[in-house]
Amino acid sequence: MRAARRSVSPSLVLDCVAWTAWRGVDTDIGAEQITRIMMLKTLKEMRDAAPFKRFEIHLSDGRALTVATPDHLFFMPNGKEFLVVLPDGGFRFVDAAQVVSTGRNGTRARSR
Repeated sequence: MRAARRSVSPSLVLDCVAWTAWRGVDTDIGAEQITRIMMLKTLKEMRDAAPFKRFEIHLSDGRALTVATPDHLFFMPNGKEFLVVLPDGGFRFVDAAQVVSTGRNGTRARSR
């Protein structure tokens, strides 16, 4: 079975920037912030998928955090950070800018 892969495409980020400029939307946010927003959206979609499938979040320092159930992933109101509850009961706060990719079944998706 082929593993599902999720990553934020640089062309998608550029398309979002071009669209907001075309629509006349004043945006003081840069490509990095748009990438972070898109990554959080991807994580929310993976958490809310039915049926849920366990997935990993790969960080820039090489670590991978496993999201075992939808209840193991919480998003902070500031829109920049999230919390992952680890299988051993511990937890990690993660800044969305640290996320490189997500993957299922131990397969790492292409980096952004």
